[in-house]
Amino acid sequence: TSPKQSPLRASFLESRRQEGTKASTMAAGTTKDSIIKATEKPPDDDVCPICFGDFALACRANCGHWFCGSCILQVWNHGSAFQPCKCPMCCRHIKNLTPEASVYYHNEADAKTILKTVGKYNRLFVGGTRGFILKIRELPLLIGRMFREMTDPDQADSHILEWRLFTMMVGFIYMISPFDFIPPGVDILHLCNCSAVLLVGLLKLIGLYRARRAAQRARQIAAAEPLVRL
Repeated sequence: TSPKQSPLRASFLESRRQEGTKASTMAAGTTKDSIIKATEKPPDDDVCPICFGDFALACRANCGHWFCGSCILQVWNHGSAFQPCKCPMCCRHIKNLTPEASVYYHNEADAKTILKTVGKYNRLFVGGTRGFILKIRELPLLIGRMFREMTDPDQADSHILEWRLFTMMVGFIYMISPFDFIPPGVDILHLCNCSAVLLVGLLKLIGLYRARRAAQRARQIAAAEPLVRL
């Protein structure tokens, strides 16, 4: 029996050895890649393609292009909160930002803010179940961005679909919960749906009012300039 088992055992040990070698190689490669990313820095003879100035608290996008941390985050702030911003150079979606290694050693408030915001940005656009859980954690940020976008008349996205889904989910939670403060006979889901539409309409009216006030202030400043020069 022993001579017959010996080749099988030798084959098994050889396969385990190969798997161990492969795992070690992958681990070494991962460590090497992380070290390369950690020591990467923007080119010395290049500038930020957004502000055309020297890189300040530089961040590298997953497409390989470098930007000032505040510049690329401003691009995202002027877009949809639920979508990653597009690279101004190649138009690919930026789903991950990697700060330059030196940014971690800055003690200024600006550097800490950039690192914190970049971390939130990266968590928002992780795919799969983990990404969904991370999005739940960042709900205050998303809701704040949604309110700001909905009161901005220059933003085309009203987020009405997102608000309807959110209010419908709240209505469903109310239906399965022990709470019962809404009068009987009221269609909870229909009430939530109407509430979402009314909320979106109210926020849009607020945005139009703010735009009108801003235009009035701009006209007043323009009218006062000739008097100041005189």
